[in-house]
Order: sequence, then C-alpha cells, then structure tokens
Amino acid sequence: MSNQTEKKLLWLDCDPGHDDAMAIYMAAYSEKVELIGISTVYGNNTLEKVTNNALKILRMGGIYGIPVYKGMAKPLTRKVTTAESIHGDSGLDGCVLPDTDQKAITEDVLHQIYLKIKSLPKKIHFVATGCLTNLALLLSTFPDFKDYIEQISLMGGAIGIGNWFPCSEFNIGIDPEASKIIFTSGLPLTMVPIELTHQVSITEDIFDKLKAMKTHFGENIVGLMTFFKHTYKTVFGLDLVPLHDPCAVYYVINPDAFTVKFLNVVIETNSEYCDGRTVVDEYKTTGRKPNTNVAVGLDLNAFWEEMLSALHKCNKNTPINNQ
Repeated sequence: MSNQTEKKLLWLDCDPGHDDAMAIYMAAYSEKVELIGISTVYGNNTLEKVTNNALKILRMGGIYGIPVYKGMAKPLTRKVTTAESIHGDSGLDGCVLPDTDQKAITEDVLHQIYLKIKSLPKKIHFVATGCLTNLALLLSTFPDFKDYIEQISLMGGAIGIGNWFPCSEFNIGIDPEASKIIFTSGLPLTMVPIELTHQVSITEDIFDKLKAMKTHFGENIVGLMTFFKHTYKTVFGLDLVPLHDPCAVYYVINPDAFTVKFLNVVIETNSEYCDGRTVVDEYKTTGRKPNTNVAVGLDLNAFWEEMLSALHKCNKNTPINNQ
C-alpha cells in the first residue's frame, strides 16, 4: 500500500485568520493527511475577505489543486460577529499576500461540498477552525452526510471562561445554534478548547527560527505573527501568540500527542448571560452521557516539529521567494 493511500483524508473548514493560515499549511504539507478541500465561513472577518485570504494563503505556500468553497456569510439565526480587532481589516494584516488566479467555488456550495465528500474512497476527518455554521447546515440538509465523516476535530469552546464573550469562546459563541447541532450529532467529536491552544504560543525561539529563513516567505510569516501578537496583547492583555487552529489539524495528524478526557459537553443557547458557553461536565456530576473528547494536554515539541516542517516546505515551494 502506498503512502498516499495510507493518508487520512482531511477537510478543513476555516475563516482565515492568522492561525487559520498556519492550519492550512500544516494540513497541506503533513505526511499523515491529504487535504481534500477547504470551505470558508464568516468569522475572523467577512466571508468575502476570508475566502480571498484562503486562496492567497494557498498561493503563498506553493499549494495547488486544493479546491476552495465559499460557504456561509452569516449565522443560522443571529447577527454576524467578526473579529477585525484581532485579525485586522483584511483578516490577515501584517504582510502582503500574493495575488492568485485561483477562484473559489461559489455556486450551490453546500451541495458541491456534499458531492465532493460523498465521492471520496473513504470517510473524511472534518476539521473546523471557525464557527460551525457550514457543518451544521451540511448535517441538517443532507441526513446521510454523517455517514461520510470519520470524526470531527474542532478548535473552539472553553472549559472555563470564554475569550470573545464572558462565558463563551468566539467560534462557538458567534453561532451557538449551529454548535448545538454538531454537539448533538452523535458523531465522534474532539473539542480543542482555548485552555489548550493558549499553551501553543510562538516563543522567541520559534520567532528566531522563522527569521532564520531569511526569505520573503519567512518575513511574511513573521509579519503575520507579530501583528497577531500585538492585537492579542491589546485586546486580551495576554503576551501570547497562540496557534489555536493548527491544534485541531494536528489532532488528526497525531492524536497520540494529546491528552483527552471523554466528557459531556452541551451548548447553551437560551441564557440571558451565557449564550454560547460550552458547558463541560468535567467532574461528571450531571449524569449526562459523555459525547466529546476534550483535549486538555499536548506534546508541544511534537507539535512544533510538525508546524515548522510545514513552514519550511512552504518556504521551499512558495513562488514569492523568486519575485
């Protein structure tokens, strides 16, 4: 059996976003997974901007042949929330992204995603690094869609307090109704919460390794992460550059690197103060049946080996170093 056939098939649903860019690079260049497609969703910025960002990120990383599907522009029932204060006016402030000729698929998108995934030779690992609107609509519109999913790995939620909202994390909180559909779907589900992803922060040593590339690509990545560091400090008061989204990709690549707890998680959708909270029954006091693997620990050395390997492959293949 060839290495290609042994790879897990991975679908990435995202809203690029600085850390989404890193998730795309990890998914595209891992030797353990094959990136089948990318779907975009509003969140870190408007749908139009995050979709354009996804296309340009692929170009900047020298990645070709991955279709991009322009997904949902708003939540199921609520007003749109976006995060320009974190990701800037473009959604990827901090560098100049290259232009690309690749176009996103925009017609009958949910059906096109469904047909693409249904046509694959084996089940996919669905990774969601933005809000869950696209996935909720896919599961609701096509009842057999779940038959083609091996597992869902999502970056989102919190065991304790939130980030964007007092009691909820951004990805879950901006469309809690969609999140509730996912958490009650019965599909194998892993939640990578912000308590874990805050541990995966770019250190000065990592910055030095990126600067050591001494290329246009390396400068762009340093610029993106420096901008992200500044806004994280400004908005949250935290001296972190957390790579939230690649953690959900890495769970598919190397689940053994994670410590997880199988717990019950429900999504609050009808609270005056706590809408969007991931209510994690950490002490198993409710009697509710566990439904979610909650990631609580990660081998950081293994993660960074994978992440830096992907970035070095981008640096080798990117067209922007030759400009």
